[in-house]
Amino acid sequence: MHRLLVLLLVAAPTPRVDLFPEDYPRVPGEHGLWIGSLHLCGADAARTTLGKDLAGWDILTLTFAPSIQPRLERETTRLLNQPMRIRVDGITVAMPYVDEPIRGTELAMSGSRRDVIETIERAAAAPC
Repeated sequence: MHRLLVLLLVAAPTPRVDLFPEDYPRVPGEHGLWIGSLHLCGADAARTTLGKDLAGWDILTLTFAPSIQPRLERETTRLLNQPMRIRVDGITVAMPYVDEPIRGTELAMSGSRRDVIETIERAAAAPC
């Protein structure tokens, strides 16, 4: 399992357009969950698990369908040592720093507010 620490939080329970509009403008026409340039939905996220990490932070683990793994590895390799925008309905809700490519089928995010994690969880489970 790979863990990404969320360095910047820019969301509310319902994503708002007015959060850092100069740096992270809304992507028009984008719906659902986007991790970097990957659009993901319920068919891609086989399971979402909400829990706590060792420091007591909320942690969301996304387990992806094996068919997504090559795309996820390419995207995280491309963004190595950079922040990766996670967007819901075109609005950036988190920017985890990619410290290593994801070579498996799990992505764990901690360090984010619970409402942000729940927003991502709902978007990951949404039908395609």
